[in-house]
Amino acid sequence: MGNMLSFVSSAPTYLRVLWVVWVIAGFILVFATVDTQARKLGHPSGKIEFPTNGSSVSPTFEVRGVVMNLGKEDSLWLAVRKDQSIWPKAPKIVPIGNKWSATISEGGTRSGSSFSLMLLLANKKVSTKLQEYVNGNDFSAQSIEDYQGINLLHEITLQIK
Repeated sequence: MGNMLSFVSSAPTYLRVLWVVWVIAGFILVFATVDTQARKLGHPSGKIEFPTNGSSVSPTFEVRGVVMNLGKEDSLWLAVRKDQSIWPKAPKIVPIGNKWSATISEGGTRSGSSFSLMLLLANKKVSTKLQEYVNGNDFSAQSIEDYQGINLLHEITLQIK
């Protein structure tokens, strides 16, 4: 590599520029290939982009994010985690392309208190249970570990204003 760098430093300007462009193009190609391979594997992923971790929010607030590789039978949900119990939030998220948004209410947290907001991936069976909860049917908050068929995609901590 040392010989290559000495060649670059002694080369005419246009060759140095071409070399830099070639190196950058190589990195872009490598990372684009890695990203494409990850997408081909089909592993679902998602992220809460707004609000950001540590933000203060009103009791009713908008949440936005992205999702990739959502399966046909899978659903996205937001839930609040307090004391290892989860509280699903309506409505179930319906992405448009790879973007999603929802407005949720968190009335169970006092002003100044913190809570975790989770983006969940649920299979069809669990999604039905979550929908029953938000519809008001008898269902108690449970630990996320109690659900088979649910995956935590992203989690942030927020505080109620």
